[in-house]
Amino acid sequence: MCPREVFRAGVAAGAGAYRSESRDDTDEATFKRGRQTKTELVRPLVAKAPAGDMTWEDSVTRDVLVGTKVGDYLIKRRIGHGGMGIVYEGEHAVIGRKVAVKVIRPDYVEGGRARDLATEARSAAAIRHRGIIDIFGFGTIPDVGQYLVMEYLDGAPLDEVLLQRAPMLEVEVIRILDALLSALGAAHGVGVIHRDLKPGNVFLVREGDGSESVKVLDFGIAKRSEAPYGSTPQTHANALVGTPEYIAPEQACGQQVSPQTDLYAVGVMAFEMLTKRLPFEGESAMGIVLQHVRTPPPPVSRYREVNASLAALVARLLEKEPSARPASAEAVRRELKGILAGFSEGATRLAMAPLQAPPKAKVARKEQRARMPERRAPVADSDQRTNVEAPTMLLEQTALDHRTVRPRRSRKWWMGGALALVLVVGGWAFLSQARAASARRESAPVLVSEARGTGTVVLKVSGPPLMEVLVNGKSHGERYVLELPEGIHRLEVRGRDAETTYSGSLEIHAGAFIEHHVTL
Repeated sequence: MCPREVFRAGVAAGAGAYRSESRDDTDEATFKRGRQTKTELVRPLVAKAPAGDMTWEDSVTRDVLVGTKVGDYLIKRRIGHGGMGIVYEGEHAVIGRKVAVKVIRPDYVEGGRARDLATEARSAAAIRHRGIIDIFGFGTIPDVGQYLVMEYLDGAPLDEVLLQRAPMLEVEVIRILDALLSALGAAHGVGVIHRDLKPGNVFLVREGDGSESVKVLDFGIAKRSEAPYGSTPQTHANALVGTPEYIAPEQACGQQVSPQTDLYAVGVMAFEMLTKRLPFEGESAMGIVLQHVRTPPPPVSRYREVNASLAALVARLLEKEPSARPASAEAVRRELKGILAGFSEGATRLAMAPLQAPPKAKVARKEQRARMPERRAPVADSDQRTNVEAPTMLLEQTALDHRTVRPRRSRKWWMGGALALVLVVGGWAFLSQARAASARRESAPVLVSEARGTGTVVLKVSGPPLMEVLVNGKSHGERYVLELPEGIHRLEVRGRDAETTYSGSLEIHAGAFIEHHVTL
């Protein structure tokens, strides 16, 4: 826990109003205790623009960087800005590769608050994982500031996705968390601790096939431990480094940070995705930080009914003591996979149609067997399997019986009895073989169906509340997780409003886990 003198009442009260929704603070990762809220005037980015009362952001309305060349890249347009700087779309002058170029605010350099972009580049480059944004280069633009050349991503940051889709489906939350934790596990494996995980630094990339992947951005304040999965002390004890809503207690107190520090932020994001609200809110940055340090988090179930195991996992991620949280990102992933498996067991399973014998043929065979009681009479126990030695034993018993027959009995009668016995034994053997073959034919479709395999589909419905889901004309109520046999299926979704329906087709592959978007 933090020493009490770290959070003096006067300091907390003097932190001023804090607006978590302010777009200007989305990229600012460091805030001082008792900082002033007045906007500082800085040198404008535009040549010959009057400094006066113009802020740096205002000066870029006539951005002189657009159309110029930075390194090997031509600046095409400005695509965003935040508290730390401006992001441009760039293109390689020779090969045409599209990139993102982030230019840091010059006042952050001049005021001694600059994040070392070289450190950010080295941290990201040290992690070889598809979930970490690629860094291609960095440098300095004279009279402007430092810049970083990064992978260009098509999609949206998680904070924008939350505004549209939260509270999100549990299955969707698990999918995003699993991808995020996979990237974090790779970072922690090389000793990199992010320290500023938040929805604005998690990007959902829109792939060419319509699916989404996850990228972790902005390693500007990352710390590197000496050993993989190790902890490391923080550099500045007089500054709170991180974002108030997602900061771990030990990070707020200036204590050592570790992989569990990032897992705490993951817990906050999981809480937010499930409930569309933060576990701690307040009117000032310091007030929010104090709650992270001292106040127990509310349970997810206070705002929404979710899977009990998932809610318990989120609560453990939000433990105040790092040692009480899960041991690693991979440990959390294993728990999420177990929870997801529980969802699959409760999903609707559709029976597969037989591939060989149609239903009518099965009924005909059953009716045929029902009409043959006189042919089953010679069988002593029809429920037992056929014993090939039975006919031999009957023949031996018959031979013994024939020894007692008087010699004067007619040869004709003897041959007639033998012929009758052969007919009885032959009929019995024929009937037994027919029943065995019938049983094999009836079991064959099940074996073939199992070989086909199944896949899981999660329906993501936008619009009115879901009322009914039909697959191939069969109703499955309000289920949004379906386990279907591989193949093409007809899907129909109906909303509460009778006029809102959706119809389409689903193609399922064995072992696949897919999402299907439905708009009512």
